[in-house]
Amino acid sequence: MHRLARTGALIDLERLEHAKIVAIQARRVDVDGRLREVIPAARTVYLQAAPEHLEEILSRLRDAPVEAVAQEEHRLIEIPVRYDGQDLDYVAERLRMAVGSFVHRHSTMEYEVAFFGFAPGQAFFGELPNDLRLPRRSVPRTRVPSGALAIANEFTIIYPEQSPGGWHLIGHRAGPPLWDPHADPPSRLRIGDRIRFRDVT
Repeated sequence: MHRLARTGALIDLERLEHAKIVAIQARRVDVDGRLREVIPAARTVYLQAAPEHLEEILSRLRDAPVEAVAQEEHRLIEIPVRYDGQDLDYVAERLRMAVGSFVHRHSTMEYEVAFFGFAPGQAFFGELPNDLRLPRRSVPRTRVPSGALAIANEFTIIYPEQSPGGWHLIGHRAGPPLWDPHADPPSRLRIGDRIRFRDVT
């Protein structure tokens, strides 16, 4: 665990599942509602509270039993996508499967919005099984279009805006944007939402 200034703490963890459990436990031990932020990422959880409350919350969290936390009920959201990305053939070849087999596997799984990061509205959907994982591209692209569907390591993402990116492009979003900075709230997704990609290719 690392203290960040006087009001924040970053807890390092081994796995995404551990980060999710710690984030849920942090909300539960905050019986006084003093936590300002609980932000899970792939293998960390960031906590923010007033200096006079943060150490007490961290102490409660350290004393909390280490056990599996029941998953809360979350929305199931279907996202229509077209599997027509420029890296799709390469991805299938590297994974030693036919393109159709990869598309079927990827589009029939259920994912979870694990965390947000990298760019505003950038949701990370996890986790891919081991046989569908590839490392990031060795040479990132300088421009990836908004709505591109991509994979790297254990995650799938949909780029909310045009940006540089080093992920493998397997398709693109076929429905309305998931992120609109002018909307309230700007994101259609929340951490913990269950996601299914519907193939409309």
